[in-house]
Amino acid sequence: MKIAVISCIHGNYEALTAVLSDIEAQKADRVYCLGDLVGYGPYPNEVVELIRDLEIPTCQGCWDDDVVEGLDACECSYPSQIAEKRGKLAHEWTNRVIKSEVREYLANLPMILKEGNLCFVHGSPNSQHEYLLPDKPRLLH
Repeated sequence: MKIAVISCIHGNYEALTAVLSDIEAQKADRVYCLGDLVGYGPYPNEVVELIRDLEIPTCQGCWDDDVVEGLDACECSYPSQIAEKRGKLAHEWTNRVIKSEVREYLANLPMILKEGNLCFVHGSPNSQHEYLLPDKPRLLH
């Protein structure tokens, strides 16, 4: 079985459609999305609607959670003050334009997707905001 995994679309509808076209050309049997459907890009509603219409199994990303719960839900660390400012502006804009049904969809995304012996998450099985870095122990709680 050929599996495609996508993530961090961040409202970029054009990139999403290009990637989905390539996935179709590659003849993937199944597509999974690891979240971050929204944030930064100009088409958060369209991205979520396409993922939902295609019934692509999706887990909640940190940006998806932040739009639902508010930016303070994240303990994000930005690499610079300018990146932090851009992130906050993107969050505020996304929060204003997102449709209520899209917000509800994001709120109901699972944190973990399981398929057989595979486990799909955005960050870690513990939190979509947790990074799994090479030096981090692989203990699950």
